[in-house]
Amino acid sequence: MPGQGPWQWTTLQPTTDTDDDGNHVTVTVAGQPVCSLDASGRLTYFVRTSDNRVLHGWQDSPDNGPWHATLIRDASGAYATIADDVTVSQDEIGCLVFAGPGTNGAAVIGSQDVPASRPWHLTSSGSGLRVPHRRP
Repeated sequence: MPGQGPWQWTTLQPTTDTDDDGNHVTVTVAGQPVCSLDASGRLTYFVRTSDNRVLHGWQDSPDNGPWHATLIRDASGAYATIADDVTVSQDEIGCLVFAGPGTNGAAVIGSQDVPASRPWHLTSSGSGLRVPHRRP
């Protein structure tokens, strides 16, 4: 029954297993992770690393491991870099989309090519974001 125990948990190691160059990369998590279900029902997470890249992880199948992880890159191999935590959602066809503040002040938006799969497409707002200041 949903919401009832017993609870189960898994401690995920911040080590990638699917990077394009074939090397495993261990990162240090610096941000707050956000989670979402992908179009196939698998739990996924996104989190900022200490060097401002986006670590993305997912299960093999719904409610079942093992877990996989990669640092998000676009088709050219450039990493998604952000200055703070991201948010995540699904678009109208089920592709995961994340957004966060870029290191240059612009908004960084990443989206999947097709639901529950990569490659990722990265775009930037280009003009930067301004945060209004509160007056005392």
